[in-house]
Amino acid sequence: MARRRKSRNSGISEISFSWRGLETIIRLLIAYILLGFLFLLNLTALPIPYAGVIKPDFVLMAIYYWAIFRPRLIPTWLCFAAGILLDVLSLTPPGLQAFILVLAQSLVRDQRKFLMAQPYISLWAVFGLVALMAAAIQWALFGLSNDFQWPAIMPVAIRVVVTMCLFPLVTMALIGSHRFLSPSQHSYP
Repeated sequence: MARRRKSRNSGISEISFSWRGLETIIRLLIAYILLGFLFLLNLTALPIPYAGVIKPDFVLMAIYYWAIFRPRLIPTWLCFAAGILLDVLSLTPPGLQAFILVLAQSLVRDQRKFLMAQPYISLWAVFGLVALMAAAIQWALFGLSNDFQWPAIMPVAIRVVVTMCLFPLVTMALIGSHRFLSPSQHSYP
């Protein structure tokens, strides 16, 4: 971060950059680049035999993880903006993904202390419930906004299963960036 020092002679503030501030910015940038990559993956469809194309909820995985372990990293407005952008780019009703992401983030944040004390298998199971809830809400609201014509439920169920199966792989990357975010004990003086 930048520190401001007031010059005695001129009254003008000088900016001096500290290495710790720059290091913090770089660490945060890595986490946001990973989030951006997961956002792009969220827009791509995976061809699944006998199920068609499925779009796993990669952004939901990241929001779930960060809501537990670094809740201030992704503010609510960023969840909302990512959801609106996902809606626009995937041609779904505006606000649908935004509502789901903000709701999931707030529910997980409320249970943060409980979830932090749980083993990974429990976190994975709770994520499965969150993914199922998100898919069910999305399916129901999409049907309501589409003149009461709901899409088939089987692709939605397969999407939840694929999302749950990919969760451990994505959390490995998130755990790596989380460790990178934590300053090392041997940092600069």
